[in-house]
Amino acid sequence: SGSHDNSIKVWAMGVAGPWTCERTLLGHERSVCTLAGWQGKVLSGSADKTIRVWDAGTGAHDATLTDHTGPVYGLAVHGDRL
Repeated sequence: SGSHDNSIKVWAMGVAGPWTCERTLLGHERSVCTLAGWQGKVLSGSADKTIRVWDAGTGAHDATLTDHTGPVYGLAVHGDRL
């Protein structure tokens, strides 16, 4: 889940609950506007004009994509393309 507090929460989703927050991903400088999952990664788009790539299992920050000139409000994955 992404938030106006610039953070991302990774939740363990048990079938019967309870769902628990496993980790908090920090690094965006403004609100997290959109999220997508892909091959064990969490992709996050933000009002800070960046897309960040995170390892969903470890929480490690893998990459920051910086070519947008405005907030990133949507992400879609198709095959190996974002």
